[in-house]
Amino acid sequence: DNVGTKDLNLYGLQKGSALGIVSFGTNDTAGYPARLTILRSGNVGIGTTNPANLLTLHGAGMLQLQANTSVMTCDGTNAGGIYYNGGTYKHYGCNSTDWLALY
Repeated sequence: DNVGTKDLNLYGLQKGSALGIVSFGTNDTAGYPARLTILRSGNVGIGTTNPANLLTLHGAGMLQLQANTSVMTCDGTNAGGIYYNGGTYKHYGCNSTDWLALY
């Protein structure tokens, strides 16, 4: 092991009145850029230091989510949401009022 090499950097930030920010960074040639950030509000960002939603993903790649046994309500808050129905073997999207089969 090389004692001078760090694989993970975990730190808390206090910037003025911005308390409660936690970031995970990994060592690369640019220093320790944040890879995952948790704000005081509870918003979590992957690939961003300023997540605007409960979970904000920034960057190219594939997303995999764990299935849930209940379906959220299709309304204006969940417009754009997607769920998979194992009984019909289809994905459904919320248009703000109804769940519509995507194919």
